Parts: sequence; C-alpha cells; structure tokens
Amino acid sequence: MISDLELLQAVKEATSEQFVVYGELGREPSVGVALLALDRSNNALVVLMVSTTTGPDGAVELSIDMRTELDARVPDAGTFCGSCGARLRPWGRFCPNCGLEVFDQGKATSADPQEIRAAVAESIPADYELLGEMGRKEGGRTVYFAREKSSGRITALRLSQGHAAGEFELDETRLIKKSQ
Repeated sequence: MISDLELLQAVKEATSEQFVVYGELGREPSVGVALLALDRSNNALVVLMVSTTTGPDGAVELSIDMRTELDARVPDAGTFCGSCGARLRPWGRFCPNCGLEVFDQGKATSADPQEIRAAVAESIPADYELLGEMGRKEGGRTVYFAREKSSGRITALRLSQGHAAGEFELDETRLIKKSQ
C-alpha cells in the first residue's frame, strides 16, 4: 500500500519534465486519484488520473491518464446541490435528483478570455494564486483553480452571471485536499 504523500511524490518525479503537479482533486476507488497539473508544453491545466497496481513482488506500478476537460470520470472532493442537498456527480452540470442547473451555460460574453482571466486573478484574495482554468465536458462555465499560498490548498472557482450586463461574479465551489 502506498501512502498519499508517496503517491504524490512518485507522480511528481515520474512526470516532472512534462507536468507541474499541484495537488489532489479527488479520488474514487474504481477510477483512482485525480491530480491537478500544469502541462509545461502548452501552459494549460490538465487532470492526471492515477491508478496503482501492486505486482506479485510487492512493487507498486503507476498508470497515468491525462484529461484536458473536467467530466464525471474526474473525481472531486464531493459537492452537494444547493436546492435539494443531493450529492452531485463530479463536475456535472445538473443535479441528478432535482435537475437544478448547478453550473449554468451562462450568457455569451464578448469579453476576451485573457481579460476574464485577469479579472479573476484580481478578484481572488491576495493570499491565493491563480493556477489556471479548465473547461467542463458537459458545458457550462469554465472552472478556475486557485491555490492558497500558506497551506497549498486548492480551490475550484467558477464564474456566475453578474447583476448587470457584462458583469460576472466568482463563486467558490469547494475546497480541495491540501497538496503535500
């Protein structure tokens, strides 16, 4: 059995030339551990899906699969519907119980993605750093990720339609396990 810290260190070492591994997004026994990482080749956030197997000699082997979008195959720390309280599918757009559109499509914006990213960076508290953003396969708004500088804890953020035309707001969707 490999500890969480040993797994994170092993993945960091095995992928250090191609990725900067930030920390864990979540885990599912049947799928493995999802790690948030930066792809050095294009400076884009990705999810590394890591599964482990133990050979007959006790050696642990890692299998790593990269995802460029957030979808139901990417485990998260668990979120709940604000309307009915049901557990949501990882990164899903709708509540499976009441159908509430949890992550809305939102209205199209004419703002430049770089301007939006800069506004997001300015909107987060000073003790956080913006890591980047990822799209969701089911549609809906982009999810931005930030890291608390003091603890290494990763936070998932999303944009919501603001009160006036052309405005947007940031919502913290959940805190993710502290990286080691």
